[in-house]
Amino acid sequence: MIRAGRITNFDWILFLCIALLVGIGLFTLHSIVGNSILFYKQILWNIIGFFVFFTCLNIPSRIWKSYSNLIYVVTILLLILVLVIGVEQRGVKRWIGLEIINIQPAEFARLGLIFMLAHFFHEHPRSTSYSARDLLFPFLLSLLPILLVAKEPDLSTATLLALISLGMIMVAGVKKNLIFKGFIILVLISPFLWMSLKDYQKHRLIAFLNPHSSATKYGYHIIQSEIAIGSGGIWGKGIKSATQSRLHFLPVEHTDFIFSVFAEQRGFVGCLILIFLYASIIWRGLYVVQKARWRFERFTAVGIVIMFAVSVILNISMTMGLFPVAGISLPLMSYGGSSTILNFAALGILASIGMRTYRY
Repeated sequence: MIRAGRITNFDWILFLCIALLVGIGLFTLHSIVGNSILFYKQILWNIIGFFVFFTCLNIPSRIWKSYSNLIYVVTILLLILVLVIGVEQRGVKRWIGLEIINIQPAEFARLGLIFMLAHFFHEHPRSTSYSARDLLFPFLLSLLPILLVAKEPDLSTATLLALISLGMIMVAGVKKNLIFKGFIILVLISPFLWMSLKDYQKHRLIAFLNPHSSATKYGYHIIQSEIAIGSGGIWGKGIKSATQSRLHFLPVEHTDFIFSVFAEQRGFVGCLILIFLYASIIWRGLYVVQKARWRFERFTAVGIVIMFAVSVILNISMTMGLFPVAGISLPLMSYGGSSTILNFAALGILASIGMRTYRY
């Protein structure tokens, strides 16, 4: 729990937004799966998540900094272990199977990478912008987990890790010509990146540009999601009339496409409220970034805000056909144990930094 004397510094707005999103997520999940084992498992994940949140809330940032190297190494070893003994489902290896649960190390690699980059930028401050030589080591630190996750294959999480790294590096400050050179290099290697993709990944990208070219297969997800969101109208159709979710036209509706379910049931107004809650969490996170006392805390907060914001933006954009279909869950709402605990841990660390920095 929150230590006495610090309760006045606790960000109750952040916590209220988290609690409301968890409640909305459980209510929406129940409308899909009913009183099934999935629903009760998600309740359990959220209970564990709140415990993790308050545990992280009481851990000072200096502890995370002291163990940042170890956390990074452990996440790398787990990612390697996935490729060796991981549970294979539908042609991909993303989970380490235990007797009771499956763990997805790629989720926790996000925090491992954030801590490692925050540690580097704390130990190597620059009065001027970082050069390419300065950024070689953090680039390699970022590239290793990205390549391991992409090998699973999990292109969506690999992309998220790349965006987290890029965002933290940009905040640290880089020379303008380096940004231009990086863009040119990305354009030049894009054909090789395309050739390295799996066939289904290529088809998904093509279907993103023209979903109706493969309406019954690769474009099916986008088409059904757009129908669900559009049919919600202004006020939504309610649970009983939400045919896309009730009749299970939406694929993986309890994970990747839970926003589509919510949009069909609660409409445009409900979506505005949901987006407002997510925006409020991001706003509180940016406030922590602004007020953080030392560099490790600031860069840790930056990484967490980027991770959370990008996850929300990519997931919602995917359901609306504005981004290719990718397996990025909607934080605090989508079903999943590893992702739920990871998000609670990250937000607990963010709240901890804020609680020790200033009074709200």
